Amino acid sequence: MAILPESDIHTFHSGHSQPSFGSPTFQSVDPSTAQSTCTIHTSSHASIDAAIASAQKAFPEWSNTPPPDRARILLRAASLLRERNDILARIETTDTGKPYSETSTVDIVTGADVLEYYAHLIASGGLNGESFRLRPTAWVYTTKDPLGVCAGIGAWNYPIQIALWKSGPCLAAGNCMVYKPSEVTPLHAQHLAEIYKEAGLPDGVFNVVYGAGDVGAYLTKHPAIAKVSFTGQVSTGRKVAGSAAGEMKYVTMELGGKSACVILDDCDVEKAVDGAMMANFFSTGQVCTNGTRVFVPRRMKEQFQMLLLEKIEYIRAGDLLDPNTNFGPLISETHYKKVVSYIKHGIKVDKATLLCGGLGQPKGVPSRLQSGYWVRPTVFTDCTDSMRIVREEIFGPVMSILTYDTIEEVISRANNSEVGLAAGVFGRDIDSLRKGDKISFIYKESPDSTAQVIVSGFPKRVATTFSTRWAKEFPDVKKMRVGAIGPCKTSIIVTGGDKQIWCKILSWMLSCCDRSGLKPFEAISPSDRPYSKYYVIRGYAQVIGCNFLMAQIQNRMDKIESRQIHSEDVRSLYLMLPEDNEELQKLARHVAMHIFNGTLKSKTSYLTVREEIKAFDKHVNDILNPLIKERKAQQKVERESRKVVHTKFPLPLVRRGQKGRSAQYKLDLSQIGPNKERQHHRPR
Repeated sequence: MAILPESDIHTFHSGHSQPSFGSPTFQSVDPSTAQSTCTIHTSSHASIDAAIASAQKAFPEWSNTPPPDRARILLRAASLLRERNDILARIETTDTGKPYSETSTVDIVTGADVLEYYAHLIASGGLNGESFRLRPTAWVYTTKDPLGVCAGIGAWNYPIQIALWKSGPCLAAGNCMVYKPSEVTPLHAQHLAEIYKEAGLPDGVFNVVYGAGDVGAYLTKHPAIAKVSFTGQVSTGRKVAGSAAGEMKYVTMELGGKSACVILDDCDVEKAVDGAMMANFFSTGQVCTNGTRVFVPRRMKEQFQMLLLEKIEYIRAGDLLDPNTNFGPLISETHYKKVVSYIKHGIKVDKATLLCGGLGQPKGVPSRLQSGYWVRPTVFTDCTDSMRIVREEIFGPVMSILTYDTIEEVISRANNSEVGLAAGVFGRDIDSLRKGDKISFIYKESPDSTAQVIVSGFPKRVATTFSTRWAKEFPDVKKMRVGAIGPCKTSIIVTGGDKQIWCKILSWMLSCCDRSGLKPFEAISPSDRPYSKYYVIRGYAQVIGCNFLMAQIQNRMDKIESRQIHSEDVRSLYLMLPEDNEELQKLARHVAMHIFNGTLKSKTSYLTVREEIKAFDKHVNDILNPLIKERKAQQKVERESRKVVHTKFPLPLVRRGQKGRSAQYKLDLSQIGPNKERQHHRPR
């Protein structure tokens, strides 16, 4: 495997790279030298559509693959990642500017661990639902079903790790993914797609598109995308959430932070300094959970700062492939200018005390790397909560030291952040640590971020849960109610989960609500009520706020109860509508749109769209009538087949009739069978 691609990089879908030389291009740049390393072709809208279509085509087969078989493929992919750890780490180093000593021990290793975790999870029943008995004749159970095609939008600080964090739970749950890496760090994506393919992943299950924010926006808004998993800036995350909300899509986001690192007065000072340095200078400070606001007890400040200055001398910048290098450049020229502007602001405007670092390059950078995006590890002290360098996310190696006097004070100040995300607490006294738990989310002397660990916490609801058992939620949890109507008849109503099925149910109901007779579903409710099916439809009408429909159903139920009409006068048909009928899905979504927009919440508002719904009703009937006719014909054939008994021997007949009337005869089926003696009954 070559460290750098031998040719341009193009959209990857249907199991292969798909050249598109007419599209715009951009360059991948090595941050340590500011030199171009590769040309990437931006995915056009047509290419993105093709990638999504490829995922849609692959979804039925992949979602129906048994979880143990999916697990084997993911485990093979994890094994391939570990085998190629060194090569992939070099690619990450070239792409991100992080030292090889870091990428070779963290990025690929933790990504493979995530794949392994979710593979074992699904193989051991992680997709199993729950069930409980509702009453003697009914029970409730849940299933965890795949959502469909999901979009993953990655970040530039941990490219392959984040790609695996997104694709691992997504693919394990039976979904397909279209993944867009950051345009700043695109090199890993095709390597990962090829590893998945080599591991046995079917073509189209994992696809890659390339480009900047406009590509991500198109992907997010695409109607075929069921869920978006995004990692990036808070401002971009708000746009992604707003775009997805308009389409009622699931969203998982992991955004930025300005986290606190709280040092308690009984801590091991050396360990606390080590932790604070990792929370600010690891990955050159380009980590979303970094504890950049370091709160130190006032009486410990001088001791903490002296030890910090001693240990900063061990930070080594230089050749990124040198195993002794532990500090790299910033990711890009744009980001370099941003971080430098904050350092200048801290010195000139905030008037914080510059303890070390500041403007200029770190010592030890070779002359051949002088053009890279290098900054010094910087520490400001005597900071206050109102300073801009304390309030805003810098996303660089800039530490702010603040002092405090009481536990209550530091808890309040640590939580006073628009983008909290995480926190660290260093101390020995368990009671003080438990008080520290009042901070939104903490790492207690542990920077571990394994697949089992949730990454969450948001004082002002800016960041959203990112990781945890099912990453909230790649499998869609459906609640099912099952009950018996009669001795051997079972029906199912879906009350949550797949929106397409839900929209079909609503469209069917609305297509039936403005007629002389309703055609309700076979429904579940107490078997002692002859018109039980109406209770279910009335319940759905109440949920969607359709008072007009509720009134019609209630009127029908009242007439049945007063025996004005018989409950069976209204024929009931139970049809499984075809999943692949695109026209029906389109109509259903359109009708459901009125419901979600609140335009069917009263009789008046219902009447405003009544004519439009009538038009849709005609189209829906054009689709449903052939199905109904086919079902009726099938029922007729079944009835006829039950009337005819095919036999090659004389039929046993018994006399039936009354005195004075002509005799009638019927089949005596009790006399027909393999062990029955054939008896011939003749009329007298």
